[in-house]
Amino acid sequence: MKRSLVILLLLIVAGCSEWAEMEAKAEEERLARIERTKERRAMLKDGRIRIGMSHREFARLWERPHHTWIDRSTSRYGITEWWWFDYDCEPTRPGSLGSRYAFCFENGILDYWAEN
Repeated sequence: MKRSLVILLLLIVAGCSEWAEMEAKAEEERLARIERTKERRAMLKDGRIRIGMSHREFARLWERPHHTWIDRSTSRYGITEWWWFDYDCEPTRPGSLGSRYAFCFENGILDYWAEN
């Protein structure tokens, strides 16, 4: 009986330790997301994100959304892509309610961006 209780206690303690580690990691990720948001918003204000930059330059500073989240159209004039980001400057699906920032690339060059 004592052995079972000791084993149960060890399992509980091990579980709590694992839970605490998961909580600490989640908090660390939350703080990193906040810092990333602040840094990205600053890029819009200080000119690091600018009309005329390539989509590769932009992706190096922010990030490229998943290819299924890029709103792409093709015409005889080339390819137009819209990249959408939410309030926290994280990629989001086109037209989603959380869309805050929209970036339009014409043939790979940033042609327009808007903050909704």
